[in-house]
Amino acid sequence: MISQSGGGASGLVHLASLRGIRFSKVISYGNALDLTECDYLDYFIQDTETQIILFMSRGLKTATVF
Repeated sequence: MISQSGGGASGLVHLASLRGIRFSKVISYGNALDLTECDYLDYFIQDTETQIILFMSRGLKTATVF
């Protein structure tokens, strides 16, 4: 899961765990000062263990088509 909000990420992880859903990787990128959502999407797309990407954001500054 990729989330802009740390609070949003932890809340969703908690709610998902109550339903037996687990995440292998959770990233909260905040204000994207060093790395952006595109960097994390690229990482997950190239990760052979990743099957599903959940992406939560309040708004995107850039767009990339895959």
